[in-house]
Amino acid sequence: QEDSKGTVEQMIEVSGFLIETPFVNLYYPEKWKEQIRVEHSEGSVYHVQFFATVGDNEEVHIFDIAFGGEEGSALGMINVENNESVPVDVISYDFEFGEEWTTDEINEMYTMLEDINYIMGMLSKEERFIPIS
Repeated sequence: QEDSKGTVEQMIEVSGFLIETPFVNLYYPEKWKEQIRVEHSEGSVYHVQFFATVGDNEEVHIFDIAFGGEEGSALGMINVENNESVPVDVISYDFEFGEEWTTDEINEMYTMLEDINYIMGMLSKEERFIPIS
């Protein structure tokens, strides 16, 4: 477990770009800033949607961070005003690569997807965040 903790510590030393939400600021690696489009969807559940573009391929919806729902995989809870706790979940999407995708492009897409660990690592530094143990 200490090895993975060291890896997370090393990973979150990389600079990230800010994604503001009403609940907590999220961060995603700076190196993807030009290839990731972020959309916010408000409703009973607040979604931060991540769309990735690699090469000349079509944009792919890779995952959402959801606040206030029960969909996807639970990351933890964020304490907000009035001592309320809001669930934080990650929702992954299935996508297929067409024949036009190169091995490098596929690997790059998977690396972007794995960088959800960066978001989780940065969340873990937030004192109002209680991770699922």
